[in-house]
Amino acid sequence: MKQFLVRSISGFMIGPHSTQIGLVTFSPETTQFKLNTFSSSTAVQNGIKNIPYDNGGTDTHQALSYVGSNSFISSAGDRDNTPDLLVVITDGQSSDPSKTKIEADILKQRGIIIMAIGIGSGVKMTELLNIASNSSLVIEVNNFNALSSTLANTIHSMYCQAGEITTSTTTATTTTTTIPPTTTPSTTIPPTTTPSTTIPTTTIPTTTIPTTTIPTTTTPLTTFTSPSSTTSPSQTTSTTPSTSTKHVSTTSFTTANLQDLPKVNIPFQKHTTSYGQAITIVCKVVSPRYPILEVFWEEFDNGITTRIDDKTSGIEGVTIPNPSLTIKKPMVNSTYTCKARNAMGNGSSAEFHLIVKGGLPTVTVQIPRNSTIIYGSPVVLNCIVYSSLKITAIYWKAFYDYDRENAKIIHEGECNTAGITKANPSLTLKSPKFHDTGEYLCYARNEAGQTLSRRIPVKVDGGIPEVHIGSTRYTAKYGHKVTLNCTVVKATPPHFEVYWILETYKGNTIIRQGESGTSGSTTNNPSLTINSTTTTDPGKYTCVAVNAVGKGSSQVTVLKVIGGVPNVTVDSTNYTSIFGNPVTLNCSVQSDPPHTNVYWKHSIDGKNTSNLNQKATGTEGITLQNPSLIIGKTNFAHSGYYTCFASNEIGEGNSESIYLNVTGGYPNVLATNPQYTVDYSDSVTLDLNAIGEAQSSMITLKVMGGIPKVQRQQLKYKTGIGYSVTINCIVKSEHLKILEISWLVYNPRTNRTNTINKGEIGYDGISPANPSLIINEVSVSMEGEYSYCAINKAGDACGLPSDLKGW
Repeated sequence: MKQFLVRSISGFMIGPHSTQIGLVTFSPETTQFKLNTFSSSTAVQNGIKNIPYDNGGTDTHQALSYVGSNSFISSAGDRDNTPDLLVVITDGQSSDPSKTKIEADILKQRGIIIMAIGIGSGVKMTELLNIASNSSLVIEVNNFNALSSTLANTIHSMYCQAGEITTSTTTATTTTTTIPPTTTPSTTIPPTTTPSTTIPTTTIPTTTIPTTTIPTTTTPLTTFTSPSSTTSPSQTTSTTPSTSTKHVSTTSFTTANLQDLPKVNIPFQKHTTSYGQAITIVCKVVSPRYPILEVFWEEFDNGITTRIDDKTSGIEGVTIPNPSLTIKKPMVNSTYTCKARNAMGNGSSAEFHLIVKGGLPTVTVQIPRNSTIIYGSPVVLNCIVYSSLKITAIYWKAFYDYDRENAKIIHEGECNTAGITKANPSLTLKSPKFHDTGEYLCYARNEAGQTLSRRIPVKVDGGIPEVHIGSTRYTAKYGHKVTLNCTVVKATPPHFEVYWILETYKGNTIIRQGESGTSGSTTNNPSLTINSTTTTDPGKYTCVAVNAVGKGSSQVTVLKVIGGVPNVTVDSTNYTSIFGNPVTLNCSVQSDPPHTNVYWKHSIDGKNTSNLNQKATGTEGITLQNPSLIIGKTNFAHSGYYTCFASNEIGEGNSESIYLNVTGGYPNVLATNPQYTVDYSDSVTLDLNAIGEAQSSMITLKVMGGIPKVQRQQLKYKTGIGYSVTINCIVKSEHLKILEISWLVYNPRTNRTNTINKGEIGYDGISPANPSLIINEVSVSMEGEYSYCAINKAGDACGLPSDLKGW
C-alpha cells in the first residue's frame, strides 16, 4: 500500500507554490502530515513510508468530517486560489453510510473534488459513487495485490483529470485547469462486513487504510485541447487569450500527432425534446491508423461531469459499432460530448446541448445569513417552485438535531405550521420550539418526479427568564408597608407574566397582579409591595417570570413580621376590700399590633370561672383604654381569683391571677387565736369567744397553697413534618408540691382527646422541672390542640390549649 501511494504521487512537483499533499489515517482520525508539512516529493514519500499500520474501524463519515475541519484549512496549508482534491481509499463499507454521504456532500459543496478507491469485496460500489464527485473518479480493485504500478500511473492520471473544466489564458499548447465545486446526489447503502484483512484507512491529506483520503492542492496542469476544435496545430501557439470554457481530457502524451487521434463528429449541436420522449444523438467515429479501443460519452450538468458507457442504465448504443447515444427517457437539460479512444489517446466531438421541455420541478430556497431565530417568534422559510408540468405535491423534510438519521416529513396543515401549498410552498413555523432546530428541505413533485431544495439551517435560541431578588430576608413591623424587590434580568423571548409564590405551613399561595392589599407583580415592575403586613404575610416568597420557553424562578426570600400577643400585667396579686367599699384591680396592656379586646375572668374556687366584660353589672373599666376592673361596691361574692385578658390579631395574652378578699360586715367576735395557718385542704378549728353584743373579733385564716396556676406561652405553633417542636407552658404552685402532670391533646380529625404522660415514646419534658412538651418528630397525626394539666394537693388545673400545625 505504501509503495502504491508513493508511485501514485511521484509525478507531482511538491512545494508551497506547486502541489501540496497531506495525509490522514483513520480510524481513529490522525493527521500523519499536513498539506504544508513537506516541500519536496522525497519528503512526502518518506512521510508515507513512515506511516504506522494500525488496526481500526471504518468510520468514513468521521474521517471526511475530520479532513474538512483539520486538513482543508489555511493553517494546514489550504490555499484559496488553488483547487482541492481528496482521495479516499477504503477496503470496507463505512460504519454509517448515510452520514458518509452527508459528509461527502458537505465537502463537495465546498468545491473539493473527491476520488474514491475501493479495495476488495467488502466495498460497495454505490457507496464509492456517493463519496466520489462523479463516476469517472471511482476505481474498484479486487485486492491489495492489484495496487500495481500500472494502476498507480492510471490513478496519477486521474488526479490530473479531476480538473477538467478550464477557464484560462492559453499560451502555446498549455491550458490552465481549475476544479469547480461539484455536488453529486447519492443513495444510502446499508452496512456490510469489511474484509478480514484490516489496513489503516488512508487519506491524503487524510489517509487511513481502510480509507485513504488524499486532499491535495494541485497546480496548473499541461493538457491538450479537444481534437474536435477547429483550431489547427499551428494556431495553438497563438497568445490570444481564450475566453471559452471547454471539457478537456488530460493525458500523459506530449508528442502525439493530432492526426492519429480518433475523429469524432456529431451532425447537430442542439436539439429540443419533450420530457420522457426518447432521443438518439448521432455520433460518427473515424480512426484511420489505429483501431478504436473504447467509445463513451460525457454528460455535463450543473458543474458535474458524468461518464456514460454501454453499461449505464437508461441508454442504448455507446459501443464501438454504434457510438450514437440513445436516451430512453430524457428528464433534464444537459450537455453531451461523444468521445473515442485509440492507442494514441482520446478524440472528442463538439458539445451537444439537449433541451428538455417539462421535466422535474426547479426548487430554490433563500438561505438566511443568520440561521438563529428566537424561541416562539414566527419565521418563514421561503421556497420558490417552478415547473412546466403540473405540480402534484409540495412538502418539506426536517432533519432535527436530536434525530439526524430520521427525517420528519411536514405536510400542509401540520401543527404549528402554515404554507406548504402549491400556491405558497414556503414553510412558516408559527411558534418555533427548541426541538425545531435542524435543517429543512423543500420538496416539489410533478409527473416527471420530485426535486428537493438546498438545506436551510435553523437554530432556535432563547431560554427561561433569569430572575433575581434584592435580598433573601426582609423584616417588617406589623401593619407597615414592605416591598420585596425582584428584577427580571434576561428574558429571550420577553416575559409576559410575573407572579409570586408564598409558602407557609398552610401550603402555597399564588400572588398575582391586583391581589388585594398588594401592588406590583407586573412585567414592568415585578417587585411585590404588601401595603399593610398582617399575621398571614410571614413566610417564604419566590418571584416567578414566564415567557414562551417556560418559567424562571428567583431564590427564596423570607419575610418576618414583627409583633406578638399582648403583654398583660398587674401591679399586685392580692387585694383586700371591706364589705361595701369599692376596689380597683389594676391591669395594663402593651400590644403590637394593638389589642382589640379586653375582659376578665373570676373564679371563687379556682375551678368554675365567669367572664366579666365592659357591660358587667356593678363594674367599670374593662376597656381598651382602661383595662383595669373597678368594682363599685364589694360584697362577699366578689371574693376570689381574677385574671385580666387582652387579645390582638396575633393571639391572646393574660396576666397573673389576683386574689381579692372582701372583709367586714358582721359583729365582732374575739378569736382565741387571731391567726391560723394551714395547708390547703387540711382541717382547722377556729376558736372564738364572744366579746359582747354587737361586737366582733376577726380571725385570720391563712391557707397556704392552692390549685396550680397554668399559663400557656403561645397560641399557635407551626412546624414542618418530621421536625421537632417544643410547646411551652409555665406552672406555678405556691406552697404545695406538684403531684402529677400530663398533657391533653384534642385531635379535630378524630374528635378524640388523648393523654400524654411522662416517659411516652416520642416525647420529652412533662416533668415538674420542665413541664413543656417536646415532640421529637412531628407527624400529620399529631396536629391538634394541646393543653397542660397539673395536680397538687389542692386540686388540678389545665391551661388554655395551644394549636399545633405541621406543614
